[in-house]
Amino acid sequence: MAIEPTIGRIVWYTPSREQTESRHFGGEPLQPLAAIITYVHPSFIDTDGQTIYEVSLCVFSQTGQPVACQRVALVQPEGPQPAEGVAFCAWMPYQVGQAAKASEPAASAPQPPPAPLNWAPPADAPVEPKG
Repeated sequence: MAIEPTIGRIVWYTPSREQTESRHFGGEPLQPLAAIITYVHPSFIDTDGQTIYEVSLCVFSQTGQPVACQRVALVQPEGPQPAEGVAFCAWMPYQVGQAAKASEPAASAPQPPPAPLNWAPPADAPVEPKG
């Protein structure tokens, strides 16, 4: 299940090893950083048949400082994970859950019982005596 990125969506950003050592991100983050998708680059298909998305982001550091990051790999819920120390972004768990719900087949609603038949025997049909 791939979630297609669109501009304005929020994702979680994990900085690269080099970025965590820079002044922008100030050390190893203890949690993912909030980021907004600002641009969606054309997607492509890798050798395994997976759709690869790259996005540009406005990432917010631990102190709330905005930092521009371009051509960041967007990791899909069931897709391959990036190598250790490589920057990437991923969907938040809530977004993954909502996408899973949307892709499930709709549960069929219970059907009402059939309407009673308004059938009567023809007028010239013989009537059997009761008894």
